[in-house]
Amino acid sequence: MKYNKILILFSISLLSLSINNSIATSTIDKIAAIVNTNIILESDIQKIREFNIQDNKNTLLETKNNKLNSRKNILKQLISDTLILQLAQKMNINISDQQTNEIVNYIAKQNNMNNAQFRSHLTNNGINYDTYMDYVRKNTLINAIHNYEMHQRIKILPYEIQTLTKRLTQNNNNAFQLNHILIPLTKNPTKQEITTAYSLSTSLISKLKKGANIQQLIHEKNNKFQNIQIKKVHWSTLKELPTLFSETLIQHDLKINSVIGPIRSNVGLHILKINDIEHNINTNMVTIIHTKHITLKTSNTHEHQKNRQKLLQITKKIKNKETTFSLEAQQMFKNTDSYNQNVNSEWKYLDEFDRNTQKILQSLKKGEISPPIQTTDGWSIIQLIDTKIINKNETISQFDASQIIFNKKINDETKRWIQELKSSSYIKIFNENND
Repeated sequence: MKYNKILILFSISLLSLSINNSIATSTIDKIAAIVNTNIILESDIQKIREFNIQDNKNTLLETKNNKLNSRKNILKQLISDTLILQLAQKMNINISDQQTNEIVNYIAKQNNMNNAQFRSHLTNNGINYDTYMDYVRKNTLINAIHNYEMHQRIKILPYEIQTLTKRLTQNNNNAFQLNHILIPLTKNPTKQEITTAYSLSTSLISKLKKGANIQQLIHEKNNKFQNIQIKKVHWSTLKELPTLFSETLIQHDLKINSVIGPIRSNVGLHILKINDIEHNINTNMVTIIHTKHITLKTSNTHEHQKNRQKLLQITKKIKNKETTFSLEAQQMFKNTDSYNQNVNSEWKYLDEFDRNTQKILQSLKKGEISPPIQTTDGWSIIQLIDTKIINKNETISQFDASQIIFNKKINDETKRWIQELKSSSYIKIFNENND
């Protein structure tokens, strides 16, 4: 049921206490861990387990086999969340009631409910609305502190972006034919099943790199590759492939016969073999321009004509070499607040301007100044500094490269950060052998 997705939008550790009506309370609660001045109870861990069982609609046996639902991993997450909340308290950072309400209303809207319907849905699932609000607030706070810390700690060097951008540009402009090979795993695989699958993937990748035919390997009698699934993927760009695959592929120098993997997902291990590449199918050449401009705001008919005439006079003086564009802009900046000016604008795409302005800019030579142009803000004169024709995909790739590098570093940096928090804290865990 799609409403259940509301609950898994937030960390399990924070939602656990909300399900207080679904847990038996006949046993005496025990302390699972002490984190500085906070206590984590065994009931906190049990409530998360119960939530997982209800949400995934699994049997208790299936859930116990799920590594993520083990006592050890649940407690580990609870400890981490507690440390981050304590840090937020030290930093005097909190999430206001208004912010929390906005988030909860957004969740309700995403699930096609108004606030009253959402409250009713929570009640029907045995969840107290105020308790739910409290844990939404805490989870939002945890995410905010985590994001802040990661952006402070993770450093991305220019050469990293340049190297990956080059690879991204090449790969984004190509289409690929490939074999998608899947070594399936059960929903909740055992350690032995996972080990066997990885061993099989290593063997298969080695054979493929030596030129073995995957179809022959699969159809040989009495061999270990019989359960492997294979699918041919015809001409596709990276953006057309599943995100799990594209984010892995863009980190490699892809060539014909490249073998990439294994890539882990919830259904098994994936191996991708590049069979063919079509180059330069996705170039997007566009014009960018560098300009200086002065814009006079217009609020009434009288100013409309006055400002146009003023810009005509400035243009005439510049053409007669009585002044320069930059000097006029600086002088106006000192004498009036009725205009906006940007003496050194950044490079902009030509198509960001309206059609009339585009035509005027295309008619200018470097250094020339346009006649007064009417805009939504008033009247403008523009000096063309330079123009270039570039592949727009390269510009896009720089942002993509930065995000990919950041996401690649975030897991390791999060582990280091949490370990630092633990090292400087008092943490006592009870009954560590229980599960």
